[in-house]
Amino acid sequence: MANARGTERLLALEELTKLGVNLSDVSVLRGVVLYSAKLSHAKLRDADLRGAKLGGADLSNADLSGANLNGADLSGVDFSNANLGNASLEKANLSNAKLTKANLSKADLQSADLSKADLQLADLSFVDSLQWANLQGADLRGAKLNNARLTRAKIWDSSNFSDANLSNADLSEVDFGRGVSFVNTNLNEANLRKANLQYVDLSSTTLTGANFEKALYSKETKFPKSFESILQGMYLLAPGSNLSKANLSRANLENIDLSNANLSNANLQGTNLYGANLSNADFSNAELSCNTKFKEETIKDAQNLVFPACIVAVPPAK
Repeated sequence: MANARGTERLLALEELTKLGVNLSDVSVLRGVVLYSAKLSHAKLRDADLRGAKLGGADLSNADLSGANLNGADLSGVDFSNANLGNASLEKANLSNAKLTKANLSKADLQSADLSKADLQLADLSFVDSLQWANLQGADLRGAKLNNARLTRAKIWDSSNFSDANLSNADLSEVDFGRGVSFVNTNLNEANLRKANLQYVDLSSTTLTGANFEKALYSKETKFPKSFESILQGMYLLAPGSNLSKANLSRANLENIDLSNANLSNANLQGTNLYGANLSNADFSNAELSCNTKFKEETIKDAQNLVFPACIVAVPPAK
């Protein structure tokens, strides 16, 4: 009986959508189950869809501006050309969603799952809350992300920002993984402070006025020509590097070769050094915390490494 009522509700909403009825004030939408619903061009401005289950639905060209979709299951939903401006999507599941040319300007996407979402040509300008969002494998080619805040967002596994506008975007402390693409990307005035750029190719980007203070790079990082002057405020992660007094708190240095590096007086609070090669690295007066991570078998040849009593190195695998 419950399934029958759910089917009746779905069919009713689909029919109302076809008739162009404004669904914004429908009281039964919060937590509603509408998997694979056909709601193209639906009028859902300011609607309360918290916790709704809309996986696989067609909401292309829909008006969801100002809608509350916090915690909703929107996986695989077709939002192409939809208006989600000022919508609240905190902790929403948008994995594999189609958001091509969607308007997400000023939307709240904090901790949202956008993994493998198609955001080509989408407007995410002035989104102030993409921090902690999952953008693994997301396609953001040609997207507008100017003035967006992506602090500590998860950006790896072939996330694609080619031809995107990231001018004035806040990418501070982002840990960029392998395979992230920045072909012809606009990063003018972007904030990349303390970003991890070990594997990033920035050779075809524009970086005028970008802030790279205390950002991490390696010999694999590629910069545009004549970029050497910017490197002065950055930290090179390589064997023998001088990282004395470097602020590496919360940095992900897993499996990095830091043999013979000078880490004296470095801030390593919350730093992930699991699996890093630390042979003969100097840790004199380095500042560690309870959540600094090491692997037991990689620290035996480290020099002057003094653990706080609360640190327990991860033992070698048996």
